[in-house]
Amino acid sequence: MIKLIIIVIAAVLILSYFGISIRGIIESPVGQENLTLLGQGIMWLWENVLSPLIGLIYDTIILPLLTR
Repeated sequence: MIKLIIIVIAAVLILSYFGISIRGIIESPVGQENLTLLGQGIMWLWENVLSPLIGLIYDTIILPLLTR
């Protein structure tokens, strides 16, 4: 988790060094479209991969251990 925070901070500093505005990217029409696509991809991943996998692990491993 700390590694991810450090990577994000480093990325922001690198973009700032090169004069790239994160706000400008996010507020642009292309940036909005890309963020929408990213959000849809994350939702698809959660609904079709992660949630069923977590449910399967809970039903087959965790729940039997809790009901012993």
